[in-house]
Formats: sequence, structure tokens, C-alpha cells
Amino acid sequence: MSDNSTSIVPKLTQYPDRLIKAKTIVDWLIGIGAVEPVKTNCILGKGLGYPIGKNAKALVGEPGDLPYGLIVCGLEIITENTVFHAGANGLDSFVCPNCGEDILEAGWDLNDFHEQGNPSLTCPLCNQVADLNDYDIEPTWGFSNLGFTFWNWPELKDSVIAEFEDRLGCEVKIVDCHI
Repeated sequence: MSDNSTSIVPKLTQYPDRLIKAKTIVDWLIGIGAVEPVKTNCILGKGLGYPIGKNAKALVGEPGDLPYGLIVCGLEIITENTVFHAGANGLDSFVCPNCGEDILEAGWDLNDFHEQGNPSLTCPLCNQVADLNDYDIEPTWGFSNLGFTFWNWPELKDSVIAEFEDRLGCEVKIVDCHI
């Protein structure tokens, strides 16, 4: 069996006070019993995450598909510049919001975002600058210094996504990744 994740990513490449907001969101999720308060090795990669809680069923459309009993079943909090990508789902298009052209094959890179947190990308076709989160990317990618990745959970309810947007004070992108 392969792993998958769903990341909730603010449409702000540089989220202000991200550490404080991450703690606020985690405290909310612990408070409603969606995740457990003690971190474990319940996520992929290095670091620890928050294991699935007994009330996680309130957050998802298919509670019977929650990964109770799996090792990889938790919430990962990301607080550094990250490209939230689709993994094995690939990248089909990367369309400039200014010229409407797909720049997938046009020679661009994300080094400025990774290294300096630069939220902008200059389109190699029209030379116009736009925020990375304004590009129309299929499947959806997100760029931020804050993100919430749910490992192996079924699809989150729309009401949960709306609650995240309310608590974050901005729109979010939902990035599905398959490993």
C-alpha cells in the first residue's frame, strides 16, 4: 500500500507569525479531539507529528476510511518555505496568471522561493511577475511557509476547509499528494 496526504496550505507564500498560528491551529485540533496532544513518528519522513484522534471522524466525509491502526496516520505541521506538490500525481500544467500560457516546458525554477522565500516568479514567456500561488497549477500545488499535512486521511469536509480559512484569515489551497 502506498501513502497519500492532503495538505491545507494558506495562499500566502509568507504567512505572518506562522509559528503562533501553527500552535493555535494545533491547539484547536487537539481541543476537539481530532489529533492527540503527544507527538509520535506517525508521519512520513523526519520529525514527529500529531497522531489521529478519536474525534477525527468529525473532520472527514468517510469516517470509516480513517487510518486508525496505520503507523502513518498523523498531522504534520510545516513552518518553513515548502513547495506542497502532488508527488506521484505529477505536474500537468503551470499556467501564468498574466499571459495565460503554460510555462511547464519553458525553463523556470523555484530556487528563489526555497532559498530566500521570494513569493514571486517571473514568467519566462511574458516576463511578468506574479505570486507563485496565483499560477494555475494542475494538479494543485501550494507555496507557503505554513502548512498542515494530513497523512492517509480521507477527504476533509468542506466545512473543515472553511474553518481553516476562517482561522487562518485567508484562502487556502488543498494539495493532494500520492507517494
